[in-house]
Amino acid sequence: MPNGANSVHKKLRTELEDYIKSQYFGKSPLLLSALSNHIDDEGLLYQKPFIESSPAYVTVQNGIETASLENWMKEYFLQLAKANIGVFPSPFAHQISALEAATRGENLFVSTGTGSGKTECFMWPLLAKMAAEARNAKESWAKRGVRTIIMYPMNALVSDQVSRLRRMIGDPDEKFIKIFRNTCGDEARRPQFGMYTGRTPYPGVQPSTEQDRKLEKTLARMSFPQSDSEKEFFNHLLKEGKIPAKADMNQFLQGLHDSKHIPNDDDAELITRFEMQQFCPDIL
Repeated sequence: MPNGANSVHKKLRTELEDYIKSQYFGKSPLLLSALSNHIDDEGLLYQKPFIESSPAYVTVQNGIETASLENWMKEYFLQLAKANIGVFPSPFAHQISALEAATRGENLFVSTGTGSGKTECFMWPLLAKMAAEARNAKESWAKRGVRTIIMYPMNALVSDQVSRLRRMIGDPDEKFIKIFRNTCGDEARRPQFGMYTGRTPYPGVQPSTEQDRKLEKTLARMSFPQSDSEKEFFNHLLKEGKIPAKADMNQFLQGLHDSKHIPNDDDAELITRFEMQQFCPDIL
């Protein structure tokens, strides 16, 4: 089985051994020869893999299509699934149950295991709630305000969630906002999110010219690659949701240069504390 656990373990082990040999011992045949006799010994670089099987979670074939949702909302989620930005046409049963319960106004408590798709159990209801307000209460949706607070005990978990939001709500191809406005109306305000933690740039009561210039330089270097290798790396980061979801980064950087923290109405993401303090994101 080419993609089995043992095959993957062997491939990783071989790549690590080849790297060590070429990087550290390539210029010394004597040391390389001595190393080659022992580098593959168990316990030196690796241990045997521990393999544990776990039961698969129940999936619902065409679960979105058969879910107990209003017709317009079902079509909204089917379009999101077709766009392949974080909604699946045949999800786990507990994900469908969570979405149905949330749209009925019920509270949720999800305690499934690792890899069970718990994030979707609150992310999909979140998408449903925003769409319902934007479609059915246009005056309310036009007003800024924090509609969802997502709390995590570790910055690493927050960063992972932000990456998901960038890939879904802030996808670079603008699939989400097209579907959102197709569902809720062409004039619907764009949903926005922001990460507000100790890592959010930057602390202080008011903007600092020095800090703004540093942030401007960092974002410019990140967002505008020059060489082919930088562009390749940038595209990889963009695909993984590691690049801020700004509609016009140049415009934002020009504002930063003048210590103005003003988002574009079509930004999916707010980056700085001062942006979020002045212009509330929907998801915090």
